[in-house]
Amino acid sequence: MKLNELTPHVAKHLVRHKWETPRQVVFYLKKSGYVEIGKGNYASAWSKRGTNSIVKVSGFEDRGWLHFLEFIKENKSPYLPKVSRVIKYVTDFSDGIKDTNYIAFMERLEHMGITLEDNCMAVIYAFTKLYNGSEFDILEIEKHLFAKYKAHDTSYRYLRALEFFEKKFPGFNELIFKIIRSNPTIDLHERNIMCRSNGTPVITDPWAD
Repeated sequence: MKLNELTPHVAKHLVRHKWETPRQVVFYLKKSGYVEIGKGNYASAWSKRGTNSIVKVSGFEDRGWLHFLEFIKENKSPYLPKVSRVIKYVTDFSDGIKDTNYIAFMERLEHMGITLEDNCMAVIYAFTKLYNGSEFDILEIEKHLFAKYKAHDTSYRYLRALEFFEKKFPGFNELIFKIIRSNPTIDLHERNIMCRSNGTPVITDPWAD
């Protein structure tokens, strides 16, 4: 994704203007014909018909995504979002508090289908609630889950989910595991994992802080 895949004059203005608050950014995007296509607790996503990219605008105190941005830079993976540029600016409040906000140019993604979503949630639950090991060893993890639920059908849901990603998207389980072990403020749910048009899952915003 290149910068000019955004509306050119909008991209240039976003880069060059001296922003003070997220509200200013949102107002400018609306005036330029962009529409909000997604919103979470800490940020919103804006796009325009005919573009394959989005502008992500932070609200206040979205430290979790800024930490994730560093993770993206340090870890090359097809399951992490493509971010072409990030503009950071500081908002000064009247009481002396300062907050770092951002504008990010990113690839546009789609919502997951039900099969991918169910398997993602099963893997996340298996790693966060059921397995407390500090190392990723798929055989050890599967053995742990099977032993824990050997008398129930429940285990097979988690084992099938792990197997689904092992076969279809190699490396995805390891990345989820690393993200969970890298930051205790996990905020992984169906809205924070999306997919590309070819079905590849992409983790977009896994941490709250």
